[in-house]
Amino acid sequence: MKKVLVSILVFFVLLVLAAGFTSCEKNSPAPQNSITQTPVNTSPALVKYSVYGESADLTVRYTVFENGMLTVVEKYVLRADEKFEVEIPRNNQVSIEAWNTKGERKEIVLEIHSDGVIQTSASLNFNTGVAAASVFIR
Repeated sequence: MKKVLVSILVFFVLLVLAAGFTSCEKNSPAPQNSITQTPVNTSPALVKYSVYGESADLTVRYTVFENGMLTVVEKYVLRADEKFEVEIPRNNQVSIEAWNTKGERKEIVLEIHSDGVIQTSASLNFNTGVAAASVFIR
């Protein structure tokens, strides 16, 4: 009988200890967020279009931002070197195209700069007679 009582007592002691260990909460520190955030530039980009033509008689179309919308304007250029600067909201596609107004196949070179950095350039396609460049401004 003594053996049975000792066995029962040992059983209850082990049961109490087991219940005590399982109800303990481990206080571990919350995991740290490892995401790095990069600030987003929300200011408009300063876009500069450059046109260099062998001829001084060009028609140029390029993207501008007017009245809250992207639009394309067309200008006649009577110089061999012309630049246009506009502010364009970021995350937009801009483009420029130019051709010799008199239909000649003389060389034309275009460049698109964003915030002072050249983004793309293009030259005359002698098959179509048009130089065209386009880029997504970030």
